[in-house]
Amino acid sequence: MVAEKYRRKNPQAATAGLTQPTLLTDIAARIPGWSVLIGLVGEGQHIHKGEEGGLEQWADAIKKSDKDWKVYVPPHLAKVFLDRGLAGIANESLNLDTELRFHLAKGLHNLVKGILEVKPAEFLKALCNKLCQEGLDLRITRDLDVAKSYLRERYREHPSARFGIVASSRDKLLKNYGIKNDFQSTKRLKVGPWFGDDEEATEQRSCRHLKDCVTEFQCQGLELDAVLIAWGNDFVLEDNRWNITRGSQFAKHGAVQVKNPEQLRENSYRVLLTRGRDATVIWVPEEAIFDRTFAYLCASGLRKLA
Repeated sequence: MVAEKYRRKNPQAATAGLTQPTLLTDIAARIPGWSVLIGLVGEGQHIHKGEEGGLEQWADAIKKSDKDWKVYVPPHLAKVFLDRGLAGIANESLNLDTELRFHLAKGLHNLVKGILEVKPAEFLKALCNKLCQEGLDLRITRDLDVAKSYLRERYREHPSARFGIVASSRDKLLKNYGIKNDFQSTKRLKVGPWFGDDEEATEQRSCRHLKDCVTEFQCQGLELDAVLIAWGNDFVLEDNRWNITRGSQFAKHGAVQVKNPEQLRENSYRVLLTRGRDATVIWVPEEAIFDRTFAYLCASGLRKLA
């Protein structure tokens, strides 16, 4: 999106291979006088090729800029800039580490981090139980209809509540179950009405219908009251690690090459697992390749839906 707007202002500019931080710092540097650029950078949130550099991309972009930037960062990130010869000014107030979206049930990121790192289930179960006591409802099932019925019943008396299906864009199996997570389907989806429309709206586009789904790209930075995560075959537990080989692979050509596809899949599931404010229901397809995944998530404390 940034590259597209950049080209509108600079039709002759070559943007292929340029990072978003490079484009943004260049735009800010051309503003007469002075400018302020605020970057809200979520750690572990890069989910697409070209984003893998993380905060290092911002440091590189600032170092290449012909403007004299003053950089303010949280203390634990200052080293990223110091390693590149930039004087990062540390300020603890910039470390936004209090979760508000989950109604003050702190610690979901620790549970998700533990799942993605395949930490011992006994340890994760204690975290999961604590979160449930604080108000988060964390559920799991292998029956898609049961998952849908649970959410519909839970919010039947709350028409303003929002719940919907989220799924990984790299899975290749969910379409067999009616989960439209393929590129063409999600490209045609009207994301605004999906998040915002009432269930009774004529166009029937509301997420509450549990008909269409959004992927990690459409829901990143946004939340619902509850999510139904359709677990994909691009992230399957095998030999105590997450296997991504069954999902769609990243193209090995183009201006930007993927350096670490495993990390991108991990971050994508980090996004999916942190979208529900009140509840998260994980549906794991009833296929043998998911048996270990289901068993691990159950042992980690997610409660089975009857």
